[in-house]
Amino acid sequence: MGIKFERIPAPVWVGPLIPVAAVIVTFLLTATLIVLVDANPLEAYYYFLLDPLSGRVSAIEVLVKSTPLLLTGAAVTFAFAGGYWNIGAEGQLYAGATAATAIGLQMHGVSPWVALPLMIIGG
Repeated sequence: MGIKFERIPAPVWVGPLIPVAAVIVTFLLTATLIVLVDANPLEAYYYFLLDPLSGRVSAIEVLVKSTPLLLTGAAVTFAFAGGYWNIGAEGQLYAGATAATAIGLQMHGVSPWVALPLMIIGG
């Protein structure tokens, strides 16, 4: 005596729509919050999405700041694909950066062609 739920298989075309719907809902909820604080959501989205990529220097700065996060995400994805659960990615990023910096500081007078691979391996 209870309620039984059965999982109904979703059509194939629904799968790709879920992330798109999530992004749209996120933008709508964020726009609502921005309006509640008496600001223009279109202007906020411009400064958040388009302005950082509007010039060469700012686009390069976005790449410089996002590369460590992208590499950390790739490392976590690699661990998940191997069946490991990893919640320490941020700490590992900092530990790797510290190790690479320590190795780099010890490489006085060493060719960058030798120092950089050692820093990458050590980090």
